[in-house]
Amino acid sequence: MRIFIVDEGDVLSCKSPDTLVHAFAFVEVCGCKKWADHTFKWALSSRQVFRWLQDTVPETLTDIQRAARFYYLQQNCFGGKLESQTFGTATTAPPGLNLLRLEENLSAAHLRLSSTYIEQLDWRACVDKYDRPHTLFYLDPPYFETQGYGVPFPYSEYVEMASRLRSLK
Repeated sequence: MRIFIVDEGDVLSCKSPDTLVHAFAFVEVCGCKKWADHTFKWALSSRQVFRWLQDTVPETLTDIQRAARFYYLQQNCFGGKLESQTFGTATTAPPGLNLLRLEENLSAAHLRLSSTYIEQLDWRACVDKYDRPHTLFYLDPPYFETQGYGVPFPYSEYVEMASRLRSLK
């Protein structure tokens, strides 16, 4: 579940923000070029590499390797899912991982996230915490009856979410 709150100070609440935060922490510490050279210098957008990284247990990796694994999988997967990811391809576009644009892409993401609070809250807690008359919520629950988003989200959650959204300030 991702929650975006569009306001003067945005909030992003997701299940595992630590991976996102780690990736940017390493870029900050060692610089984008050094991070890219260390982790992606010879990387290709390959279904086989994608599978290898999926099969890699994150706890066996260093922090920088874990951040690189997250970035590679997210850039090459379909739908931005955190679990049950599938390798994304298109006949009308190049691969998602473009190493020549790595710094540009990270810079754009950082610029967008620089005015954003990163939370790890359940959607109910996030709505309760940030509900104000001036807040616009954008909630992005998993597609109905779709697996692989890392959290169970039964039909009752959709009903509860709709009810809660009708009573916002």
